[in-house]
Amino acid sequence: MKFNNSKVLLGHQGSVLVVRFNNDGQYCLSGSQDKTIKLWNPSKELLIHTFSGHGYPVLDVKSSPDNNHIYSCAERQLYQWDITSGETIRKFKGHSHTINSIALNRDQSILLSGSYDKSIKIWDLKSRNADPIQVIEDAQDSVTSVIVNDDEFEIISCSVDGAIRIYDIRNGKLKYDQLNHALSSIYLTHDKKCLLVGAMNSSIQLLEKKTGDLLNDFSGHRNSIYKLNSCTVFDDSLVVSGSEDNDIYLWDIVEGNIVGRLKAHQNVVTSIDTHPKQHIVISASTDASIRYWDTQQ
Repeated sequence: MKFNNSKVLLGHQGSVLVVRFNNDGQYCLSGSQDKTIKLWNPSKELLIHTFSGHGYPVLDVKSSPDNNHIYSCAERQLYQWDITSGETIRKFKGHSHTINSIALNRDQSILLSGSYDKSIKIWDLKSRNADPIQVIEDAQDSVTSVIVNDDEFEIISCSVDGAIRIYDIRNGKLKYDQLNHALSSIYLTHDKKCLLVGAMNSSIQLLEKKTGDLLNDFSGHRNSIYKLNSCTVFDDSLVVSGSEDNDIYLWDIVEGNIVGRLKAHQNVVTSIDTHPKQHIVISASTDASIRYWDTQQ
């Protein structure tokens, strides 16, 4: 399988720090050092709208499952946007330091945020209350990534303290797994059985979610400075990651070997996402560009 860079999305005036497909993969969102969010149709290289209002670089962005809203974070700001009007419709307050990561559950009832202030905050999207309904403060250092596993009512996070924490929302129980390095990203595979964990020592580990057992590890890329992320393609056959050497790396998830290295950008590849239904990768970089990669079998 060969990935080709078929599209380039230009328009940001600074480093692109995050890029995310929407739920069906038709559109993508990007957040930048230039304090804006952009909505794109990447297959047509089309910029649809620019959302302005943050006063700081945008570190994470998510679209709602119904595609009506966008959620974004920048410094301590956490905003909800109306996609049609482009306006901010809600601002959530409570973090005392930079928000690194946000997550949304499937029915759009709760929003999660993980922060440099060592906390995860849970927000009720059904009410108009600007304050969180719950605060989780188990981490000993910055919470770098947070995700929701709707199928098993779990909140999953990782931290610079080296810990993966899995919270059972129903009974409040915490499952804890301590790794040896500062963790920058965590990702739930499409089959919901495994966690892909990125660390600041240029390693990515595949863990069985239920037991915490190490199934594989992936190396070759560089990650010691930036908060990079890794993910799998839609059928969980490949692991994909950006790198501080400006390339995109692809590994066979079973064998663990590098099966592709894409000469991707002119600078650090900060963010990666994969299409939910096709072998398509989208990448963002500090070179201010977003690149769209599709495949030829």
